[in-house]
Amino acid sequence: GEAHVQRPLRPRQGAVFGALPMLRVRDAGSRDYGSRRTGRGATLSFEIHTAGDLDVDRERELLGTWDAGRGFRVSLLPGRRLRVTLGDGQVTSTATSTAGMLGDGASASGVGAPVPVSIVLDGGSGLLTWVIGGHVDDGGDDHQFGWTRFHPLLRDLNANPVGDDLSDPAMLKAGAAGTSPNTLRVTALGRQLVGRIAVFGAALTTTAARFPLDLLESSARSDGDAAPEPVPAAAGTTSA
Repeated sequence: GEAHVQRPLRPRQGAVFGALPMLRVRDAGSRDYGSRRTGRGATLSFEIHTAGDLDVDRERELLGTWDAGRGFRVSLLPGRRLRVTLGDGQVTSTATSTAGMLGDGASASGVGAPVPVSIVLDGGSGLLTWVIGGHVDDGGDDHQFGWTRFHPLLRDLNANPVGDDLSDPAMLKAGAAGTSPNTLRVTALGRQLVGRIAVFGAALTTTAARFPLDLLESSARSDGDAAPEPVPAAAGTTSA
C-alpha cells in the first residue's frame, strides 16, 4: 500500500491512467469458488474552489471516469454537498457528504479559499469516508455518522474490466501492461470549481487524508522521486 501512497497519479482532464486496485477477487480456494475481499482501497483527492458558484438547484456532475455503470463520478448537490457514485458494472454504491462541510457561502472567513476533499474507500472495513477541509465528516447534526458502507460485492472502481491480479504497485501507473485504462473526465462546471486532482491506489489514513496533496508533494521531495507526470490533456479539452 505504501508504494501506492508515495506514487499517486495526478491526472488532468482527458488523461488516461491505469488500473486501480481490486476490492474483491475470485477465491479459488473456496469450495464454491466464490469471491473474497482483498483489503485494498483507493483515495480520490481534489480541491474545491469555494469562490465559484456552489449553489446548484439539482445534481451537477463535476468529474469522474464513469462509463456504462463502471468507474466513479463526483457530483455537486443542492446544499453544497458532494456525492460520489461507484460502480463495477454489476453493483453501484453512492455516498453523500454532510451539508455545511464546504461552508454556507455567508461567512467572509474562508470564502474563496480552496477546500481539500478526500474520498477514502477502505476495502478492509468496507467503509467510505469523507475528509473535507481537514475534518472527517461525522454526519453533523443530520446523521448519526458520516461514513457510508459501500456495497460488499463491489469488485473495483475501474471504468473498464481488469484482471484479478493487481498486487504490483506498477499496475497503478498509466500504460502498465495488462491494465485497461481509465479516462478522467471533468465537466465544464468541474473545470470552474475543481483543481489539484490526485488518485491514490490505497486508502489513506485519516491523518494523511486531511491534507493529501501536501503529503503528495512532501513524499516526492523526501523520496527524491517525483510523482508521475500527468498525461497531457486531450486536444480540445481544458486541464482541471
